[in-house]
Amino acid sequence: MSPFTLEHALDLTEQMLMLALQQEWGQLNQLETLQRETIQSVFNQEFVPTQNDQSLIIKINSLLDQVIALSEDQMHSLNDQMTQMKKGRAAAKAYGQGEP
Repeated sequence: MSPFTLEHALDLTEQMLMLALQQEWGQLNQLETLQRETIQSVFNQEFVPTQNDQSLIIKINSLLDQVIALSEDQMHSLNDQMTQMKKGRAAAKAYGQGEP
């Protein structure tokens, strides 16, 4: 399979979803770069989408929506954790237990 096809982009997007489900964010980020470059290469060619191409694009977008939703959930969770850490640090400082 050529590295610059929508089929390859779909395969990469499916892998991205699996990584998001496994919370492998570093690997997901690397794969997202490759997936984006693949899609850009497809559209930089003289590209006239067929009905099959349109179907692939819809599938890719649907999978990306799922990846984004999982990523946003993770981001909110991290933000909540950071907020709690800041509150704990502020409380420790207020009681003289933290560093100045």
